Amino acid sequence: MELVETKQRTADKLSEEFVTTLIHSSQIGVYVAQDGKFEIINPQIMKVLGFSQDQLLGKNALSLVHPEDRAMVRENAIKMLKGERREPYEFRVCDKDGNIKVVIEAVVPVIYKGKRAVLGNFMDVTERKQVEQELRRAKEQFQGLVEESPLGVALITRDGHYQYVNPKFVKMFGYTLEEVPTGQEWFAKAHPDPEYRTKVISTWKTDVEAAEHGERPNRVFTVTCKDGSEKVIYFRTVTLETGDYLIIHEDITERKQAEELYQTLTSSSPVGIYIVQDGKFQFVNPQFQKYTGYSEDELLGTESLELVHPEDRERVRENAVEMLKGKSLAPYELRYIVKGGKILWATETVTSIQYKGKRAVLGNFMDITKHKQAEEALRENREQLRKMFESVTDGISVIDLNGIITEVNQRAVEIHGFNSKNELVGKNAFELVAPRDHEKITANMRKAIKEGKIGGVEYTLLKANGTEFPAELSTSVLRNASGNPAGHITIVRDITERKVMEEQLMLTDRLASIGELASGIAHELNNPLTSIIGFSQLLMERKDTATDVKEDLGLVHSEAQRAAGIVKNLLTFARKHAPVKQPSQINNIIEDVLKLRAYEQKVSNIDVVKRFDPALPEVLIDHFQIRQVFLNLIINAEYFMAEAHNRGTLTITTKRSDNIAMISIADDGPGISKENLSRIFSPFYTTKEVGKGTGLGLSICHGIVAEHSGNIYVRSQLGKGATFVVELPISSS
Repeated sequence: MELVETKQRTADKLSEEFVTTLIHSSQIGVYVAQDGKFEIINPQIMKVLGFSQDQLLGKNALSLVHPEDRAMVRENAIKMLKGERREPYEFRVCDKDGNIKVVIEAVVPVIYKGKRAVLGNFMDVTERKQVEQELRRAKEQFQGLVEESPLGVALITRDGHYQYVNPKFVKMFGYTLEEVPTGQEWFAKAHPDPEYRTKVISTWKTDVEAAEHGERPNRVFTVTCKDGSEKVIYFRTVTLETGDYLIIHEDITERKQAEELYQTLTSSSPVGIYIVQDGKFQFVNPQFQKYTGYSEDELLGTESLELVHPEDRERVRENAVEMLKGKSLAPYELRYIVKGGKILWATETVTSIQYKGKRAVLGNFMDITKHKQAEEALRENREQLRKMFESVTDGISVIDLNGIITEVNQRAVEIHGFNSKNELVGKNAFELVAPRDHEKITANMRKAIKEGKIGGVEYTLLKANGTEFPAELSTSVLRNASGNPAGHITIVRDITERKVMEEQLMLTDRLASIGELASGIAHELNNPLTSIIGFSQLLMERKDTATDVKEDLGLVHSEAQRAAGIVKNLLTFARKHAPVKQPSQINNIIEDVLKLRAYEQKVSNIDVVKRFDPALPEVLIDHFQIRQVFLNLIINAEYFMAEAHNRGTLTITTKRSDNIAMISIADDGPGISKENLSRIFSPFYTTKEVGKGTGLGLSICHGIVAEHSGNIYVRSQLGKGATFVVELPISSS
């Protein structure tokens, strides 16, 4: 008897291990509820909801459902329990911290502790996290229920009288030896179904006859116990030498319930589950069939690796080998080739189990194809955004709420004069702003957080070497997933060239306005000046005019002529006469001017250095106006060199640069201060002494050069002389 019990216990143990391993390898939450309250929960439920087992057991299950979904859950659960609905339903639950999670659930009616109950299983689809740890705990829980099933032993005579029952039998059925009804069919006679009673009695007689011939028949019957409850009992009948029967009873009620639970789980589970033994499929659940597109008949008995992508097969084979050695493997990703040749991405876990007395692989996986596609799309979007980020012509910086730069594009590095992004990332953004603008930019940053963005604000920024430059900043608030401010995104545009252009445009506009004014003034002054010059000349020529009066008239006459010269300059500045342009040699024009100034240069000890490009082509210009430009520039250079040290060197250079004729006139005079450089071409502005300059010379030069579609500018440092550069377009003909 002990040998029989040992062998049977070994077989039962393997069977229990198989069932419980399958159950506890599931990746979904499982619970049993009676009268609306939790009676059994697996760790996955506790993990999803955040409650402990003590907090959940006895708790109303619907209290965890989102209030708006409770009516729907109640309605769908009733339908599934009645068999009117097969598909799992989705709803929201609230975890311990008040977070809302979405789950998919299926429920079925079961018998738990002799009473009707609800078996529910659901999967958290909010995070889709692996639940291997929770399933292991669930396995231990179910394993405890199954392993507590006792074996009842009874000795029955040929005429049906019980000679002995062990304590486990008493506990199993509720009958003591004195209370057990006479006759071997007592368990059948107590059953309420007549057809079932007839079948059991007939089977029992057949088994007794078989046992008498040395066989050991095994049967499963549903038995009504003393208290009226029903149990599923596994019977094994052994004939003893005395002719009596040894009946071994195993209560497999809970095992049957567990098997029903597993069947329910596998049939309604949204997770694909399979068993592979010797490399071939032995079991596949409906979800696995749905994922792969193959039916159960098409899958069973086929090589499992044929469904795996060729590039992943070796890794899957290695995982199976390691797992069969007893190693625990974390979930891994792989590709399946499903029906029709499509590729399915899955995350899979595998477990070693005993199946029909041999080692096998239990696998369960979830389809993550859409997730992988979303990851790929996200990666492509990120790459596209990165390229856009780097291709923007403005500098872009990401700054956290503490003012620390966390990301920049290459243009931002160039604008601030750094060599690499690493030099900027981690730096405090305020270090790149001129101190006088700190208060201004702080106020605007706060305003941006309040309004969401602020743009087009000018600041003075700093380069890596500390030099300042004007910039225009636009700032937008960067928010986190909760919608709270997490930092700023700033767009920096270097507006140095724009500022120079604006100043030039303002100067040109000012010159044009003053030109209109000068034209009117010149015409108004011409008539009285003509009269003064004419009448003073007549009075000086009269013989009766006193000598001292003639001297005074001479002064009046010369001053009137000087005033007339100023008026003439005003008219030239006003450009009332259109220039007559023709191809001319710049070098020849400069030579003519130098001839006119040769005497003054000699007496002022000024040396002239000529660096003319002999191949300089002709330029389409008004010969007389351009000569006036060069004359004004040379006279100014002579004046300041003589005033500074009564001598000097004048260097005149001509050259061609692309389609431009460049003429530079450099002196070694006192130079021009920084504050005067921006005003040098303004009308009536002069640094000469009173009576030695009208302030119109350089303004006139600017107007003439602009009329020729050219450009004029100056380079100078105080104490190091000045260089005026004239750029004129070379004629294409």
